[in-house]
Amino acid sequence: MIADNLTLDEVAEKISTVADLVQYMHQKEYGKTDIDDADLSFNWGNYKWSVNRHAESTFKNNDGNCGGGSNLVNYILRGDYDEQGFVQQAANTGGHIYNYFKDNGVYYFMDLGQIVHSGDYSHSGY
Repeated sequence: MIADNLTLDEVAEKISTVADLVQYMHQKEYGKTDIDDADLSFNWGNYKWSVNRHAESTFKNNDGNCGGGSNLVNYILRGDYDEQGFVQQAANTGGHIYNYFKDNGVYYFMDLGQIVHSGDYSHSGY
């Protein structure tokens, strides 16, 4: 699928499981691009603000912060599980966000950034 240079919607149509998505993102070398910032950032006043990329921007740049990656996962796998959404851990520095899925009455949690960036698939929760 990587060589086919598919659009985001074509990828979403072909991928319907977390396992397939993780494999695809690993093969695509997600998060290893050379963009200046995985967030969308801007200066306002004395502060630098950062916001999550939406799924399309994350896919196009092949990179994103935890929120951008979570947006991408939700977009690609929308409708493929009984339930899916986001888990947010708030902190003074912004926190962290990742995905959850419910399949056959069981909840699973997945952090795309941790899995793909580290290459450690043993802690995915799925």
